[in-house]
This record gives sequence, C-alpha cells and structure tokens, in this order.
Amino acid sequence: MERASRISVVSPLVRLLTVSAVLACVLASEVTAEPSRLPARLASTSRVQSMAPALDDEQDVVFRAIAGQGPATAGCRPGSLRSHEACIAQLNQAGEREFVRILADYEAELRRDPSRAAIAVERCRFIQRAALEEIETTSPREAAFERCMLDLGRRYADSPEVKILELEQRFGETAARYAEELLVLAPSPFSNAQRADILEYAARQLQFSNPDRASEFARRAMAFDDRRQLATIAAAALRKSAPDAAAELLLGSVDQLRDPQVRIEAATMLFELGYAPAAVSIFDALAREGTYLNRLSYARALAGAGQSDRARTMFAQAAEQLPWLTGEILRERYAFELDYGSSEQALASYRALRDTGFQSDPLLRRRADLFMRAPDLPFDLRDLLGLGALLGFLAIGFVAGAIVLFPIHYIGLLNGRRHREDFARQRRFGLSHLWLAVGVLASLELAAAWVMSYELLAGYFGPTESTPNDPLVWARVTLVSAPLGLLAMLCMLRRSDLVGWTRSFWSPARSVALGALASLLVLSISVLNFAALSGLGFSIASISSQDVVVALFREYGLAAFVGVVVVAAPLSEELLFREIGLRALSRYINFPVANLLQAAVFASMHQDPLRFVPLFALGALAGWLRLRSGGLLAPIMLHATNNAIAVVAIAAV
Repeated sequence: MERASRISVVSPLVRLLTVSAVLACVLASEVTAEPSRLPARLASTSRVQSMAPALDDEQDVVFRAIAGQGPATAGCRPGSLRSHEACIAQLNQAGEREFVRILADYEAELRRDPSRAAIAVERCRFIQRAALEEIETTSPREAAFERCMLDLGRRYADSPEVKILELEQRFGETAARYAEELLVLAPSPFSNAQRADILEYAARQLQFSNPDRASEFARRAMAFDDRRQLATIAAAALRKSAPDAAAELLLGSVDQLRDPQVRIEAATMLFELGYAPAAVSIFDALAREGTYLNRLSYARALAGAGQSDRARTMFAQAAEQLPWLTGEILRERYAFELDYGSSEQALASYRALRDTGFQSDPLLRRRADLFMRAPDLPFDLRDLLGLGALLGFLAIGFVAGAIVLFPIHYIGLLNGRRHREDFARQRRFGLSHLWLAVGVLASLELAAAWVMSYELLAGYFGPTESTPNDPLVWARVTLVSAPLGLLAMLCMLRRSDLVGWTRSFWSPARSVALGALASLLVLSISVLNFAALSGLGFSIASISSQDVVVALFREYGLAAFVGVVVVAAPLSEELLFREIGLRALSRYINFPVANLLQAAVFASMHQDPLRFVPLFALGALAGWLRLRSGGLLAPIMLHATNNAIAVVAIAAV
C-alpha cells in the first residue's frame, strides 16, 4: 500500500516533469533553428498537444502564452463592429485552428440574435480577409466567402450593411455606378455615415482613372461627414481648372486631417498650387510629431517659401536620406540656387551636379541657364565638351535625311533620270530642297526639345527624371516645333507655289469636297485596323502619337490642340511630303513608287507601329489627290479633316 501510494503521488509528478522536459527541448530546438518563427510554429504544431491531452484550461492558457497568442478572446470580439480586423490579427498569429474557432464564435453570436445583419457582414469580411492572407492561389476560404455572400443575400437582402459589402466587391466604374444606384434608393436605408462610406469607396475607386468624378464623390462624402480624409482626392481634379478653389478646399480641411500620409499629400499639392508657406507649416507640424518625411519634398516647399537657409540644410539631409536620388536632388538644388542663390553658389551647385557624370548635363542646357544668369562665370573643359556634343547632335539631325535621299539620287543617275514626268517638271523642287526641308524640320524639333523638354534629349545619354517615352514631353515639343516647322516650310515657297494651292485642275469646292470625302475612306481603314489589332490582342493604349495628342489637349486646352493638330501639322506635313517631297522624288523614280515611298516615310515619322497602315493609306491617298487635282488644297483638306475627327473623338472622351 505504501509503495502504491508512493507511485500514485510520483506518477503525476513524473508526467508533469516529462512534459516539461519535452517542452523545453522543443523550445530549445525552435529557438536554435529560427527564433523569429517560434510563436507561429509552436502554435501550429500538433506534437506538443498530443503529449499532454489531459491538460486543463489553466495549462492551455500557459501554452497560449508561450505561443504568443494570449487569451482566446483577447482583442477579437465577434459581437462588435469592425471586429473582423482584430480577429484577422489574432488569426495571423495562430493559424487554421484559430480560424475555425473564430468562425464558431461568430456563429454563436448569430445564434443568440439571428437578426443582427451587421455581425453576419463582419463574419463574411473576416472570411474574405482570411482568404487574402492565404499564400495558395486557390484557397478553401474563398469558397467559404462565396457561400457566406450567398447566405447574406438570402437572409439580409435589404440590409444596408449587406449592400455596402456588395459595393466593396465591385471596382472602378462598376463600383461607381452601383454606388449611384444605392444612393437613389427610396426610401433610403442608409444613415449619413453609411452614405459617406459609399461615396468614399466610389471616390477611392476612381481617383486615378477618373479624377473629375472621384473629386465629385469625395466632396459629396465630405458633405455628409467632414471628418473624412478625402481632401486631396476632392482637390485633385480642381488643380488645373480651378487651382484657387483646390487650395481653398485643402486649407479648409487641413485641420481635420489626421492620417499623416494624407497630410503629406495635402502639403505636396499645396506646394504645387503655389501655396508654399502653407505647405511648409504642414511639413513643420509633421516633423515635430516625428513623422517620416521625404526631405526632398520638404526642401522644395522651403525653397518655394523663400526660406533659403533651411532649404539648403534640407537638400543636404535629402541627399543623405535618399542616396539613390542623388542626381535628382542635385538638379533640384541647382535650380534652387539658380533662382535664390548667388552666382558663385549656383556655379558650385552646377559643378557638384556635373561631378555625377556627363549625363547630368550632356548638351549644356543647364550651363546655358547659368550663362544667362551670370555671363561672366568661367567655362571649363567639360562645358566645351557639352557644347561640342550639342552641335554634333544638331548636325546628325540635319544630315539624317541623306540616308534615304542619296540612294534615290544615284538610282536616278543610273537610270538616266528617265522617270522624269510632267508632274515633276511642273515645279522647281529637287532632292536638295527635300534634304534642306527635312534637315530644317529635324533641327527645329531638336531645338524645341532642347528648350522646352531638355530631359527628352538627356534621356538618350542616361537615366533622367523624364523619359523620351513620356507623352507630355513630346506634347511640349510638338507645341513649339509644329508652328515653327510650318513657318520654315512657307519660307521655302514662292508666291507662284502658293497660287498653285487653289489654281489647280479642280475647283476649290471640288477639292474641299473630295478631300473631306476621302477622309471617310481613311477613317474606315482606321476602324478596320483597330478591329484587327484588338482581335490579335494589341492595346490601343500603346499607340504613342495618340498619347501625345491626348496629353496636348489635356495640358494646353482645345485652342492649342486645334491649332497644332488641325492647322499647323497638316499644312507643314503636306508641304513637306506632298509638295516638296513628292515632286523631288518623282524626278528620279516613277510616280507610283515615289508616292508609296513618301507615304511610308510619312507613316514612319509618326512613330506609331500599330497605326502604320491607316497612316500609310492617308499619305498615299493624299499623294494621289495631289497628282489628280494638281494642287495642295485637296490633300490638305483630307489631312485636316482626318485630324479634326481625332479632335472630336478625344474631346468627347
């Protein structure tokens, strides 16, 4: 009996010591293997649980504490609103076992009160978030979420919480349309806070794709709840059309902004709108709160506010904080010193920029700005190398036309110029005129890029803050080069050449009518080309010249757009290709070949591979009209009408 009683006392002690020893070994192995994964791995392991199946609730709490879980219900209360977020945080620590347990808690809450639609919605949100946390591409939780949504639709179809959850399953324009449908329900089942939720979701869905509508949704949401952090979305669409209204909206909402990121966006936008002092005050407040700030944005605001010494300090801090943006920071610093510093400070900042490499100012544009500011500052050897690179770049553009024209010239000589036709002899233009015209236009475009969008040229020598594929960069260049190109082409003509525009084989009315009708043929080819490309999986968004004209319209307005696209571009291009070019080529090769060649060059010049076919058709048809009508009025009308259709289409969008 004594031995038996001793065994009965020792056995639980031995069992407890054994479990403790095994647990210590497991802990030691886990810490040695990878300490950072200890809580998750211990929580998910089944071998520890199988060693002590008889552990009571108090021991289970000990195991949860070791695993880093805490009590089962800590922070996760399925009976409260927004509970799914705390439950997700707990789930991430515990794993699948906790997922099942939390679902059981939600279901227990619903059994106590089945009419609580809000808790049923929280349950579905929890399942959806849990599915997003899964690493696998297909998760069983996704199917569970679909079943949950179906159940919501059957049991709580008219609940406002369910309708908002259904809205959150839609995106982009689809979400915006559904939001509008919800808001016009009569009688409305939504509270003001829920209306603000609906409008805020629609605004965030459209803030990048449709800023104007996003701004409207944001302003409506703020009317229902002025605490919404939507001021930057509401102001974004007003920046160009009504900058003062955008600034007023931001300034009136800044005191309600609590999210640091939204406040940073508001400060940046205020600086861009010209309210640098207000932007500095926001940045200063964020700095006092210890918020992480982009020192470059901070420095820009300080520079704009005229706080020169603080701006210099912040530029230096930005260079330390963002070493991968050294070139951009030094460019900003140089621009700042050029505007606010002394001549010596500007020169020192320019030399610091040039020390980063030749690509920082390959064609001497920034040094030219410094020369305009202080002509007496000395040039060094690197400046002279940049000047040589600029002159060489312009020379390459001027002589590039020889690549096409020299072979045609020698082909004509070998053939004894036997293809000289009446059309070619009607005017005085030869290959030398064509070469001069192409060289002048190329040089003008390069000069326009050098003045208006220097990064366009600098991008060919190394990475810059703006790339040659940026449509807005090309739009700036086109805005200057197109009118200058037209002026250069007109300077090459005599009065007799201009008279030939109207005194042709056709009457002016016939030329205008047939030119406009011919544009319908080009439009039909464009539609067929678009349909064929769409069927092959190509995207129209990749067409570069389309992007350029859209950027031109959005940046400079309808008047500049029409002046460049409908007037200057058609006139200059018809003079180059169908007057000078077609006549010059016809002196050396027969007209059909010359017409096809100029049409191919015309289409290639637009740098739109996906629109090569309709552009080629436009060039060839314009050349045929030039021959048949005997003047330029018909092809000009064709070209202008075709571009006008594009204007209407883009303005409608």
